[in-house]
Amino acid sequence: MKRRGAVAVTVLSAWAIGLALFVRREMRNAPAQRLAEAALRVAPGASYYRVEKDGRQIGFASSTIDTTRGGLMITDYLAADLPVGGQEHRATATSDVRLSRSLGLSDFRLSFESEGAPIAISGRSIGDSALQVVIAHDESAADTQRVALSAPVVLPTIVPLALALGENPKVGRVYTMSSFDPISLRPTPLTIRVEAESSFTVPDSARFDEGRHRWMTARRDSVHAWRITTDGPSAIRAWIDEQGRIVEMHHALGFSLHRTAYEIAFENWRLDGGTRTRAVSMNRDILETTAIAASAPIDRRRPGWLRVRLRGATLDGFALDGGRQTLRGDTLVIQREDSTAGGAPYTMPMPLAMRMSFRHELSPEPLVQTGDARIVALARRLRGDTRDPTVAARR
Repeated sequence: MKRRGAVAVTVLSAWAIGLALFVRREMRNAPAQRLAEAALRVAPGASYYRVEKDGRQIGFASSTIDTTRGGLMITDYLAADLPVGGQEHRATATSDVRLSRSLGLSDFRLSFESEGAPIAISGRSIGDSALQVVIAHDESAADTQRVALSAPVVLPTIVPLALALGENPKVGRVYTMSSFDPISLRPTPLTIRVEAESSFTVPDSARFDEGRHRWMTARRDSVHAWRITTDGPSAIRAWIDEQGRIVEMHHALGFSLHRTAYEIAFENWRLDGGTRTRAVSMNRDILETTAIAASAPIDRRRPGWLRVRLRGATLDGFALDGGRQTLRGDTLVIQREDSTAGGAPYTMPMPLAMRMSFRHELSPEPLVQTGDARIVALARRLRGDTRDPTVAARR
């Protein structure tokens, strides 16, 4: 009896341990399984958007989702005349992201092109622990980096899709994802808040009005959506539908996206292209409308220090304390540099010798386009015939 009791206890214990391991595995795999099941329900399609600033259309955007044998392919495109520095600058951005069946990141390619040289960033997952990222610039060799990952990451462009398909968004809920920032080339935590729920009517098809010579709404569609917000330098406020597609989005730089029919989004913008002005007023300029203004003028008598109180944003991650700067709480004190200090203990080489001696330091990089003819010409003009580095730096 004792032997049979011991065997029974052993069997029951083994069964209980096995059940516990099974439940733990299922709980751990449940989110991935839910995403995989949700990915199978995603229907291929495209959405089109008017890009607006201050109620005026400045561009066109599209977002396309295609299903593949291994998962999903999401392609985003944006072209806009961004008002920067008193002028409008045509900029285009594209994003191609390939996801696995469980919506895990397989590979991506991002590109940005303005009036300068284009920049392309591509990457692919190496298992679950790393990303291989390549940054290419038409004036420099590609820079390849390996980024370590502690958890699966999503790109900012697919956050709405991952949020909507993971589970039904609920007002008041706060979600945290690990997002890969292609600019800083590192994973960062991203907090998403679901703030509201509502319904929208958006243009579903268009007709051409001969009298106005423009495309107008022919039929509308009703869309159920949730408002989400994110923090950080690229903070957005967007309405997303049940499929994770954007209905409306407001960007921190002041422009917004509004879903509409293709003809209204693209053809009307193309028809307006010939009458678009290049000059930009101060109240539309991105640099002016996103600048942080001081509440007091700086004394023109060249003060020896400047005290600034920083409010309304977290200062975590900013190197503000050190050198001539001292940060105490929300107050930053900056000491003026001593302009009477001695000059540099060397003279600048002649231009050709400098280019040869500092060939690596002066070579172009994706975000430092030193090969641009305008930058080269400006550098030559500023240096002139001086060999004093202090004089050249002040110029």
